[in-house]
Amino acid sequence: MKFYMFFTFFSVIFLMTTFVEGSQIIKADKCYHFSDNETINQARKTVLNLAKQKAVALSQSYLESSLQMEDGLISKDVFTSISAASIKKTEIVDQKEYIEQRKINMYLEKR
Repeated sequence: MKFYMFFTFFSVIFLMTTFVEGSQIIKADKCYHFSDNETINQARKTVLNLAKQKAVALSQSYLESSLQMEDGLISKDVFTSISAASIKKTEIVDQKEYIEQRKINMYLEKR
């Protein structure tokens, strides 16, 4: 039983990353205010990572609900949630840097 659940779980993740993620384009934006201790290059890397993280968070997920009732009462209520994301290609659509305000805005697309 444990092997079956393990196999099913990873099969669903594989299918999600192969078929769902491949066809989905997600647009994400992030604004980052950097400190006096950071260089502009460090801030660029940070805002890129934060924008990628936001894009992954916006990816699709799988949700399954199972409910069993006995004698009019709920005997078992199970929710299963699976999410998986992979970044195959990221394109920076727009990036604006405001040096005086120590702020960087980045807009990207994840494929």
